[in-house]
Amino acid sequence: MITMVGRILAVLVFVLSCAAVTACGKNPTDDLNFKAPQGWTSLPSVMGFKVWMKNQKNDNQVLFLVDLPGKANVKLDSDISKEIGNSGYSGGNIGVVEKRSQIKICGDHDAEFMEARADKNGQRMVTEIVMTKWKSDLYISFYSRTANGPSDPQAEAAIRSLCAKS
Repeated sequence: MITMVGRILAVLVFVLSCAAVTACGKNPTDDLNFKAPQGWTSLPSVMGFKVWMKNQKNDNQVLFLVDLPGKANVKLDSDISKEIGNSGYSGGNIGVVEKRSQIKICGDHDAEFMEARADKNGQRMVTEIVMTKWKSDLYISFYSRTANGPSDPQAEAAIRSLCAKS
């Protein structure tokens, strides 16, 4: 549980630093057809981000969704991607990016995918990240889990379900 709390706090630091330069966000699912995994617990939305945790003892799987309203400009997008790639959020809390690629989500919509690995509290962690833009908003989703455990296919699908509502 300490690992999960640490990861939540690390992303909170990043989100709060983004919030310092942006307007306070709405619930990030408001404008998306985002599909969180079934059976995961959702925490209340705060400042444009939402967290889900898997309801299994000692599982350490967590899913984040962040909406940066009005920040779908190329500079912020590339700055965040560069920050993840260079040092991870908040100085290495997400880990070192080992994979990066351009992907398509929601049919034919452009997104960036990254996979990072880190050692946290004696455990090897994997974090998958998807970033995309819709209208004027930048959306970032994260799925973090222990590297030695199985991934959850629903969580992996969820971070790619950043599809705008029609």
